[in-house]
Amino acid sequence: ETFGVVIIEALATGMPVISTPTMGPASIITDETGITTKGYDVDEYSSAMVEMYREIDRWPRAHLREVCRCRFSSEIVTKQWVNVYKRLLNSN
Repeated sequence: ETFGVVIIEALATGMPVISTPTMGPASIITDETGITTKGYDVDEYSSAMVEMYREIDRWPRAHLREVCRCRFSSEIVTKQWVNVYKRLLNSN
């Protein structure tokens, strides 16, 4: 999956996420919503898991749900798609 729906689903439940620096997750995960590793090293990923476990209070569940709602709710995504279509129709 290139976009990261599972990441959005986790955030919608109030769970912070850990991911490698791939295109889709990089556009979703910030310090506010989780941890993006610098590479694909297993030790680095496991260190991120330990960090998240020890510092889980850095990511309040209600805040993560709100961040997700503000960025990915059906209302927000619908407005984004409408804007894309408007731009396409006006570009001719």
